Amino acid sequence: MCSSDLLNPLIPIPLVVKEGFIGRAEIHVPWTSLSSKPTVIRISDVYILAEPQEEAAFDEEEEDARQLALKLDRLESADQKVESAPTEEELRAFAQENEGFVHRLVNTIIANLQVFVDRVHIRYEDDETVPESPFSVGLTLDSFFVQACDIQGKPTEANVLAEIINKIVSMKNFAAYWNPGDKRLEYETPEDCHRQLKALIAKIGRAHV
Repeated sequence: MCSSDLLNPLIPIPLVVKEGFIGRAEIHVPWTSLSSKPTVIRISDVYILAEPQEEAAFDEEEEDARQLALKLDRLESADQKVESAPTEEELRAFAQENEGFVHRLVNTIIANLQVFVDRVHIRYEDDETVPESPFSVGLTLDSFFVQACDIQGKPTEANVLAEIINKIVSMKNFAAYWNPGDKRLEYETPEDCHRQLKALIAKIGRAHV
């Protein structure tokens, strides 16, 4: 589960995340057998409900203080990096020693990478910008995956030594919607909101309402 308080500071545009939920986010890296087993990323049940930020919520002095704190933090980080930075000769020697290993490692991870994403709904509601013309806009995704496959398109583990590596990519029920005159979702608990967002994901034979 992901709190909206964690998401709001990450958004650079004037909107507020009312509800934010991530049911599952996993990354499995087989460190002891990277060359033979896949790195797997699984993400599911991502539901985000956003709305416009209230003008009264913007505090110019607070924003200036936040920007100043960010600049000071960046300067401090830059100073620390300069103090601890290796010499040019050290960097060149390190690159020569590790270039082959890093290149092989990255290629191996990419070749065997598997990504699975299920049930995503991101929705923005606005009845404040133009009160007489409320609307909602959003993106929904039922499922998406990418993984290595053989020449027949059957999922398999990639041969990192092969000249050509085949990948199969599947996207199911990806949709975007813009609904003029749409009302806000009505819910009593965050769980109720997540259920409604899940139910609105477009399916084959059933468009978003």
